[in-house]
Amino acid sequence: MSGRTADLELPPDASVAELRRRAQEALGVNLSSVVSSTGVILQDQGTLAEAVEDGGSVTVHKRAKSLAAASIAQFVAICGNGSVESYNAHVAAFVEKRGWGSCQGLTNVQCVQASHSSFAAILGDGSVEVWGWLSDVDKGEMQLQFQQVKEQLQNVVQIQATCRAFAAIKSDGSVVTWGQTGEERTRLQHDLKDVSQIQANHTAFAAIRKDGSVVTWGEAENGGNSAMVQQKLFRVHQIQATFHAFAALREDGHVVSWGDLCDDSMVQEQLTDVRQIQASSDAFAALKGDGTVVVWGGEGMEDAWDEVQDELTQVRQIQATADAFAVIREDGSVVTWGSSDFGGDSSHVQAHLKNVQCIQAAVGESFVGGEGSGAFAALLKDGSVVTWGDDGCGGDSSRVQEQLVHVEHIQATLCAFAALREDGAVVTWGHPEYGGDSSRVQEHLRHVRHIQASEKAFAAILDDETVVTWGSDLDDLREEEGEEEVMLEESPEEEQLDDDEDWMDEPEEEEEEGEGQEEEEVQTAEAASRASLLLLFEGGEFLYPAVHLGFRRSVALGLGAQAVELRTLSLRPVVFSVEGFADGSERRALKKLAKPLLKKSEVRQFDNHPADGDQSFRSSWSAFLPAEDPLVRLIMNRSQLLTKVAGRVENLQVMRYRPGQQYQAHWDFFDPEYFKKQPEVLGRLTHRRNRLLTMLFYLASSAEGGQTAFPMAYGAPRPADPEDCSSWLQVPAKRGKAVLFYNLHADGRLDRASNHAGCKVQAGEKWSANIWAWNSKNQEIMDPDLDEL
Repeated sequence: MSGRTADLELPPDASVAELRRRAQEALGVNLSSVVSSTGVILQDQGTLAEAVEDGGSVTVHKRAKSLAAASIAQFVAICGNGSVESYNAHVAAFVEKRGWGSCQGLTNVQCVQASHSSFAAILGDGSVEVWGWLSDVDKGEMQLQFQQVKEQLQNVVQIQATCRAFAAIKSDGSVVTWGQTGEERTRLQHDLKDVSQIQANHTAFAAIRKDGSVVTWGEAENGGNSAMVQQKLFRVHQIQATFHAFAALREDGHVVSWGDLCDDSMVQEQLTDVRQIQASSDAFAALKGDGTVVVWGGEGMEDAWDEVQDELTQVRQIQATADAFAVIREDGSVVTWGSSDFGGDSSHVQAHLKNVQCIQAAVGESFVGGEGSGAFAALLKDGSVVTWGDDGCGGDSSRVQEQLVHVEHIQATLCAFAALREDGAVVTWGHPEYGGDSSRVQEHLRHVRHIQASEKAFAAILDDETVVTWGSDLDDLREEEGEEEVMLEESPEEEQLDDDEDWMDEPEEEEEEGEGQEEEEVQTAEAASRASLLLLFEGGEFLYPAVHLGFRRSVALGLGAQAVELRTLSLRPVVFSVEGFADGSERRALKKLAKPLLKKSEVRQFDNHPADGDQSFRSSWSAFLPAEDPLVRLIMNRSQLLTKVAGRVENLQVMRYRPGQQYQAHWDFFDPEYFKKQPEVLGRLTHRRNRLLTMLFYLASSAEGGQTAFPMAYGAPRPADPEDCSSWLQVPAKRGKAVLFYNLHADGRLDRASNHAGCKVQAGEKWSANIWAWNSKNQEIMDPDLDEL
């Protein structure tokens, strides 16, 4: 402020916010904070009597330009004079079409809060202005609700937002809400008094009152209704949120959680002396006073935590992507757990994770309901950076590694990173559409002072207060706002499928000639998946349609059971990953049950093959578990509910692979052409009876290698080298993961693209289990001791 002063008279009960507003008027500048003579930043809600001693003085700080970001790609900057500037030309055109309100001409702006696609600004007089872009229906509702409460929006000191709603705290502790709150305002106005802070997740709010009690509203199942835990919500001083739940930290160090996927009953006794809570998309991690960590919520996260619990000591910081956690210990080392696709496996960079100062997370698309991947970036004390997680989301920084020196700060979108160096230069990596490629504006990224990230774009403020943006474009916004109606029209391929009555008579396999046929192959495979669905009505077998790569579906496994999720990994053969099939305690129990029963794995030989066969073909050890065991019976029943093949499954088999062991490329079906001299086999394969599907899940894996690979996917020829997995479609052998694939087409034809291999384990140990299901209820199941080809 260059030493400028002003004399003001205010009563002792006036708020600090009022002092700041009066000072701004007297000095003619925008002020960011009021600081006491002892250097403490004074809170706007406090009174002068509480904040300033008799005869004392205060200092006010001038505001530099700052940025706020909406979830998609628009940024607004608050200038030093309190005006607002909007950035990202692509979005500006979209806002002009779909927008409502405007930030043009606003003055004396104190702060801006962004929801998914709207902004709310607090002005110097405590009033609020809003603008943004929404669908026509949402826009009308937002405008109407804001106009209804605008007169109440006076003396506002803080605003919080969900995806489609806002909540404003006034200086007297009352709260004003508008947007899709899912609640009657009369009820909220009665309960929302003496509020000191508000937390929000995607669709719900939680407010802490000055007495430590909590008021919630919004979507009930996502934390908007805390009735079940209300009696425990006292003396709360902090609330953390996942995408669909809340966790409240009380002054006594206890934790109370509510909402979706946040059951803490198994760890409640451990949730004492908690100092900090961090959240992924659907799980929580609590840091205790003794430096240990407690995890709950989500699917499989507690099991992953259990595997590293002994390493979680002397922890000082926790960071999270959508489906993984990373902690920094006091010695600067790092421990990770969760999905490897989101950075839960840092083993390949562990030797470099020393003297870590802080960790930034590209949380990943799963955080907003998309496909799953994310990454971490660790800033070391020497200014270098170490990354891990999904390569496409910034887990691989090798392209820019030499530039990642003397880094001061790292920011992240959902799938990209931007590092600010000491010299004011910026280095970016990760997904180009999320800001990982800044080449278009790189010449302007000099003398950068600050970087701000939205979900899909970055903005940088330079020393001269110029703003540079890069990342998401207008096409992303159109997709977000639902302007893809043309995608629902029937495609020519679908018309041809409907009109062609002879498609089932086509040859079983057609070789694709040459390269560059990927699009045609995908279309063919998609048509085949749709055809499989049609075959069900003609007496064929049920197969889950593949739909498209990355397609997700939730499958209920009975009343009271948690649903599992299937995600399409391949269209030809049809392969799904399965999340949530077996929990950690079940997997450990199956492994323990199998250990004393293990013996060298065998295979049923083709005609004219030697009785002992090739010993290197399948070198694992395996055991068929007793069907009468309660846990085995539970898992078998669960698999039948999932695959819809009740009564047609073989016994559960557990396999162990050690270094050098493998299962070369093979089929799980029995081809009658190879068993003409074995009537005991051939007689069971009449009327196209055969193994319909394979359900494979990993019990434990500390192995390198050991992937499940499909060498003949998308019509590729049978591999010349049955041990070379490097170029094949692969599913990593990760603990807790499950894979479901079909060996037959819906009409019983053999699907030769289902040829698969258990790749050679390079180090460590791999444990897996599998179940085969047949396509005939009357089939006498094959001898389990001689199982696969």
